[in-house]
Amino acid sequence: MLPSTVISMKDTYMATRFFLCNLKVYDGIKDDIIVAQSLFAKNQQYTEHWTCGNVVNIAVGDEAYFVRVGDKIRGIFASGEIIEPPTDGVITFQWNAVVDFNKPLLVSELLQRQDFEGANFFIRGSGYRFADEYAEVLGVAWRQYVIQHGSFLNSLFKN
Repeated sequence: MLPSTVISMKDTYMATRFFLCNLKVYDGIKDDIIVAQSLFAKNQQYTEHWTCGNVVNIAVGDEAYFVRVGDKIRGIFASGEIIEPPTDGVITFQWNAVVDFNKPLLVSELLQRQDFEGANFFIRGSGYRFADEYAEVLGVAWRQYVIQHGSFLNSLFKN
C-alpha cells in the first residue's frame, strides 16, 4: 500500500543541494544503493560520506539530491539530509530515498516541465545550492518518481 500524503520537505530542510556522482570516478555507487534499499526494507537509515569540494556553507538539515553525471544519463538517483557539515571537503548524509542508478529521474524530463523553466540543473561540483524557487516542486516530482520506481524510508511519507 502506498502512502497517501507526502510530507512537505520545505518545512523540514533549510537549503536544497546537489551532490554529483560520476560512475567513472566512483564505481561503488550501485553497491551503495543496494545496501540502502536493504536498510530501508528494515526501516533503517543509510548513512555515508560524500565530497563537497570547496563548498563550506552546507548546514545540518540541508536537503541533498544525488545526481548521476558523466555520461548521457543525467538524473537524480537518491535524496537525503545532511547530518554533519563539511569537514575537509566531506559531508555526512543520510539517504531517505533511492532509485536504480540506471533509471534516475532525468533532468531532461524535468526541464520539459513549465515548473522548472529557468532552473539550473547543470552545476559543476558537489554541494552547490539549487535555487529555492524550484526546491519544493523538485521535492514533489522526486517523491512521485520514488513512489513508482524506488525504495524509501517509511518516515519520508505519512498517511
